[in-house]
Amino acid sequence: MSIKEYAAHRGVSEGAVRRAIRERRISLIEGGIHPDAADAEWTRNTRPKRATGKAAAARASAIAEGTAAPTSSGDELYRIRLERERTEARIKAIDLAEREGALIEAEPVRRAVETIMTEVRDALSCMGRRAAGRCIGLSSPREVQAVLDEEHRAVLQRMVQRFTQLAAAPDKGD
Repeated sequence: MSIKEYAAHRGVSEGAVRRAIRERRISLIEGGIHPDAADAEWTRNTRPKRATGKAAAARASAIAEGTAAPTSSGDELYRIRLERERTEARIKAIDLAEREGALIEAEPVRRAVETIMTEVRDALSCMGRRAAGRCIGLSSPREVQAVLDEEHRAVLQRMVQRFTQLAAAPDKGD
């Protein structure tokens, strides 16, 4: 392929191709240019030109928002730096929220919920035995249901009380 043909293939000027040959960023093979080899050399050996102005700002914004893919190592570096800065900002926001007392540790809360749910399970498991003695001699399903509802409500009230106790001091466990 000739220099002129390769320039058209790359979408650059003939001068840019000649300069790349002179600077040994691409090689001539038997006096011509092999497009696949030259494209690989061009990509590997040529630094991308930095865009400036409004177009560059729009492109950088699109890359930052993820609506445009990076097309060069410079774009990729910009994307990586932006992601690092965003991550650092999130970490600082979390640190600030923690210092202000807006965050709590998950593990004590998990333990407290597990404790309460175990107590609820145990209370519900025993509810039938507690209610059975009270149901002896009752003659209507309504009366039996009232006893069961009362037991159920008592279990739920104990659960709310435990949540309140443990929320006041979640790291104390049970």
